[in-house]
Amino acid sequence: MWTGKRSVVYVKQAGETPIFEMREIEIGANNGTSYTVISGLKNGEEIVTNGTFTVDAAAQLQGKPSMMKP
Repeated sequence: MWTGKRSVVYVKQAGETPIFEMREIEIGANNGTSYTVISGLKNGEEIVTNGTFTVDAAAQLQGKPSMMKP
């Protein structure tokens, strides 16, 4: 998700319970349908690709860092 100056993703934490951590990433070149991630993620980490606004809204309601409130 782009917040204007920041790019953030929600990363799935280890375990069976779906817990997500917001993380700021740095993106590079646009490859047509995707972007190169320069930093902020490790190879193999799972990110939310559908429903990111729902995950972000839940974080806001719980008072956790979110797209609009780092």
